Amino acid sequence: MKKLMPFLWPKKDCILQLRVIFCFVLLIAGRVINLFVPIYNKKIVDSLSGPTPSFRYDWILIYVGFKFLQGGGTGTMGLLNNLRSFLWIRIQQYTTRSIEVELFRHLHSLSLRWHLGRKTGEVLRVMDRGTDSINNLLNYILFSIGPTIIDILIAVVFFTAAFNWKFGLLVFSTMVIYIFFTVAITEWRTKFQRRMNLADNATRTRSVDSLLNFETVKYYGQENYEVQSYDQAIIDYQKE
Repeated sequence: MKKLMPFLWPKKDCILQLRVIFCFVLLIAGRVINLFVPIYNKKIVDSLSGPTPSFRYDWILIYVGFKFLQGGGTGTMGLLNNLRSFLWIRIQQYTTRSIEVELFRHLHSLSLRWHLGRKTGEVLRVMDRGTDSINNLLNYILFSIGPTIIDILIAVVFFTAAFNWKFGLLVFSTMVIYIFFTVAITEWRTKFQRRMNLADNATRTRSVDSLLNFETVKYYGQENYEVQSYDQAIIDYQKE
């Protein structure tokens, strides 16, 4: 995160900085609303099931407003998430541009010997995947992993305060076990993903470098060999 934060925080653009701050404000507001939605749901149900049932229009309107901000239960995002995603587009474009420019600068700083022996297709593929991976990593950390941890802490505190410490311990233990198995399975899957990435790099290398050196391939009549090699690279990638 120490290395990635400079790509996330635009030092020379105050408008983008305000967008970043406002997106985090929307994120925090969403966490608070996630807490109040079930609370008002409970109030509405209790008002209808008590000894003197009453139809609380005010609580229902508040609940509907919170659900509008939060989003529906079918996976649709609410107003806050949609607004945050819309505002984050410019930040993501800034991050993508900064990373790609730094990669391009780094490639031009390498030696002539490295460029004479480089595999252009593999380099281009690594650049594309690296940029997308950094953007996805930032999005997951900021808008998925971070909010999830906040939700867990809020749930532990709420259950402990509303009921007793056993409920809070139950929620905390459940999430710890879930996170442990998630990390363990992810680490186990990493080696397969790495092998698949290497096979994908080989496929892109074979196709791009073959087309870049089309004159040499044509001169030696190796068209069928290049096609067969490309076909084998695809087969190896699909096996992974």
